[in-house]
Amino acid sequence: MLGAVKVAFTAWVIFMVDRWGRKPLLLLGSACMALTLGLLGVAILVIHNHTAVGLTTLILLIIYLAGYELGWGAVVWVMMAEVFPLKVRGIGMGTSSVALWAATFAITFIFPAMNKGLGLSNSVFIFAAISVVLFFLVQRIVPETKGRSLEEIELDLRARTGGR
Repeated sequence: MLGAVKVAFTAWVIFMVDRWGRKPLLLLGSACMALTLGLLGVAILVIHNHTAVGLTTLILLIIYLAGYELGWGAVVWVMMAEVFPLKVRGIGMGTSSVALWAATFAITFIFPAMNKGLGLSNSVFIFAAISVVLFFLVQRIVPETKGRSLEEIELDLRARTGGR
């Protein structure tokens, strides 16, 4: 079920990224992730029926995964190819890919320890908070690259960083 959601939303994003833009999809994805994780944390705390918690968890994780695929699962790969200047694009893409996969590994490795030490609801709340931080970082820092040439994007990023 989760795999089908992932494939469906990734495919949808491929067709929508140039219509909606990268930044709106990242913002929508981050908001969806934060909301569903926050609701999941609350559900774990207040619902005491195991069947109801399981069903609620499944529904919220499906929505979470859809939000993830709307932004961080697919759009980030498009943006990585657009934001690096041509002379460092290969190194930038390689470094970014390693960083993304390392973060995925870290989350996968750390979550069981967090769950054991902090409890499931607190662990989920931490990831919800991280999603909120991501929302504001995207809103404040990430440029919209839709409909712009690679040269225009590079000039904009150079202007933002003082020409470095």
